Amino acid sequence: MEVRLNSTLRGEIGRHSFLIDLPEGTTVAEALAAVAVEAPALHSILWGQDGHLHSNFVIFRNGRKIEFFDGLDTSLSVSDTLDIFPKTGAQRAFATD
Repeated sequence: MEVRLNSTLRGEIGRHSFLIDLPEGTTVAEALAAVAVEAPALHSILWGQDGHLHSNFVIFRNGRKIEFFDGLDTSLSVSDTLDIFPKTGAQRAFATD
């Protein structure tokens, strides 16, 4: 499975993507945790001290927002791609979270 970092995340982490080997049925939250093991700086960028994902990120599975599925509990296939985008000013202004 591939997890791609977009926009300013690339510069902050110093990588464009991660290939992670996780079993079928892994959730988005588990995949993000696996990436954070490889790039510990990503953990503090994505997750708050309360353990919740910061609301200033949008995550897509195969080009569709994970909110259209089960959010962080969305089940993944080994062939899926996750894209993580920081929200832009317009996305923040019209965010529903």
